[in-house]
Amino acid sequence: MPFVLQVVLVIYLFMLLHVSTMALCARALRMDLRAISFGTGGAIWEKGLIRFAWFPFGGYVRFKDSRDEDLPDSELAGAWDRRPIAHRLAVILSAPIATIGLSLLVLRHEGWNAFIAAFGQTLHGALMPMSTAQELLAVGAEYALTHSFMAFAALFTVKLTAFNLLPLPMLNGGQAVSLVLTGGKLPQEWQHRLMQWSILPLFALFLSWTFAFIAHVVTSLPS
Repeated sequence: MPFVLQVVLVIYLFMLLHVSTMALCARALRMDLRAISFGTGGAIWEKGLIRFAWFPFGGYVRFKDSRDEDLPDSELAGAWDRRPIAHRLAVILSAPIATIGLSLLVLRHEGWNAFIAAFGQTLHGALMPMSTAQELLAVGAEYALTHSFMAFAALFTVKLTAFNLLPLPMLNGGQAVSLVLTGGKLPQEWQHRLMQWSILPLFALFLSWTFAFIAHVVTSLPS
């Protein structure tokens, strides 16, 4: 299977596992859900709470929240903001724990080393998309050609999980940090502004790696 196709397939599988794990964990902790979206953008298919969208990045689970809805007392127990912080952290971190755990089952010690290295690689590659990122992508492409799809999927999954655990908004790492810093309450004005501005480095990382991947694909095409 071509490297590009493997990357796209793993991203989509990662998103399916990530969103499903959070939804299942939330239901196990008796939280009420409002929507489960596999991907973002226009809907391909939707029924009830579940929707599938075109863009495989940014899937989400939306919870019932008394800060957004006027709920009767009988429905407050299942609201996100009324659950203990430990329960909310468990939901946020359930997906990264699941993806890391499955990858370690396949790669064992190699998977853990790849996970630890991924944090620095993510940042360094984003800062140097035409050098460091190209070297990392070339290593990934070689790994995909010389190993099984399951092994490549496990390796790429720990890289995606590390990215998702960065302390930036819209990522699970940022959500966990925000929850702890605010004590589960609505953020104060300065905290809200800080979270808004910290979206910029997230988009910068995403755009840099997207550019690097496109450049890798173009330069890899036969002349």
